Amino acid sequence: MVNKTLSLLLLAAACTKTSPPSEHTPDATASSVADAPLVSIDAGIATDAGNVVGSETYLGAIGGLPIHATLSVSDRAISGRWFYEKGGAAEGLAIEAHAAATTKNHFVGTEMIADGGVSGDLSLERSGVELTGSWSKHTAGKTLPILLTPEIRSKSGDHVIRAKRVMIKNDGLNATTNPGFLPVIEGPEAARITPSLTFKALLGDDESELVGGTITALDFDVLMDDNRLITLAITEETMGAYPSSNVLTDTFDLQTGKKIGADALKVDQKVALAHLLDKRVHDAWKSKKQELAKAPVKEGECGPDVANGFMDGSGPSFTVALLDGVAATKNGLTFDFDFGFPHVVLACSPAVDLSLTWKEASAFIDPKGPFGGR
Repeated sequence: MVNKTLSLLLLAAACTKTSPPSEHTPDATASSVADAPLVSIDAGIATDAGNVVGSETYLGAIGGLPIHATLSVSDRAISGRWFYEKGGAAEGLAIEAHAAATTKNHFVGTEMIADGGVSGDLSLERSGVELTGSWSKHTAGKTLPILLTPEIRSKSGDHVIRAKRVMIKNDGLNATTNPGFLPVIEGPEAARITPSLTFKALLGDDESELVGGTITALDFDVLMDDNRLITLAITEETMGAYPSSNVLTDTFDLQTGKKIGADALKVDQKVALAHLLDKRVHDAWKSKKQELAKAPVKEGECGPDVANGFMDGSGPSFTVALLDGVAATKNGLTFDFDFGFPHVVLACSPAVDLSLTWKEASAFIDPKGPFGGR
């Protein structure tokens, strides 16, 4: 807990003329948010000698306004600059924020133009590597959400995995425009793997879904990154009749650029592996039924009515065809499985561990394939 105000200020470059707040602040450009071009914006923003020591590049948006930032983030303070990419001041606006005295990972501060005048008030929360919160026009009270994420997600060998920002526009009663993030690789393998990392290849949808579609959020995590394999977990949130979140986990061979599937497993061991995983599925199903049978019957909760209505029989099976959903992590292999529960009782789905350590997986891995030698 920090009891005294701590702040660091990175002054904007004096050699570049600063636009007045009315030309670049979110309030002044809010009318253009809904009409802003909603296209992919590649990462790779250049930095300069004005960055604070230990700073890194962040991508994101304030409201529907794309920004990038060079920030130094510690437990006590956030400082640096951010840049509005649609008509903002060329040298960016200075940011300083200090840790709140009562809430961990909460920072309060200001956005300032070059002469030190305050253009916005900030409230930021740090969750993992992300910064979220709100920007408020100084003295005016207009508030817009902030979302920032580090541009560089992983480095290994000669390649770098960066975040590519896309802007997502949702229509409806509460129309919003917010940033999403997808992976881009830079390095010797880029030409091979880029076709496997397109929006269509990763999500099976056309990028037009980002405008007026059901997608509300996109992000990714790098679960594994070495000189041979990368594993990415893409999180897609959608809004239809109900909000839904789906995580797609895939492993890619950097030597071929292709997604790895069941062809990396021993042909003569696939039935045995499917049987092993199927037993875990049915054990989890049986355990959940027993748990629900003892639960109180309350509307909206997981009670016996769920077991009777949706968990009749022995449950779905893990088949050989599902082995194609294999993915590698630092610890071993994992497999995807969906019990197929309706959205209204999705939270009642059994939890099942379909992971194998590398030692456990060795009996099923083709030693000449991309998983071999681990």
